[in-house]
Amino acid sequence: MNELVEIKDNEIVVQKEAVQKLKDFQRLKLQMDLMEKELRQGLKEAMEQMGKHDFAVDGLIIKYKDPFIRKSVDSTRLKKELPDVYETYTKATKVSGSVSLTFSE
Repeated sequence: MNELVEIKDNEIVVQKEAVQKLKDFQRLKLQMDLMEKELRQGLKEAMEQMGKHDFAVDGLIIKYKDPFIRKSVDSTRLKKELPDVYETYTKATKVSGSVSLTFSE
């Protein structure tokens, strides 16, 4: 743990200032994500129109990837139709624990 989170009287205590900063950051992050999405869309359209695959501006390197078809295995169908094959080729991967933050207002 750290100075932002502590356990007191068998309860988890989070500094109110930290929670407010996280809320403010989340709002700003959402605004920045929207701006980034709009910028990416504009760049994509311009690069497609010009036939450019890369360029740089003010230290930012932009690369365009042509559309392509991705092939993948339909694991739901495979599991249903060939469960033995599905089990043979399924691998287990350990996933670390995590914490999710959701803000309500």
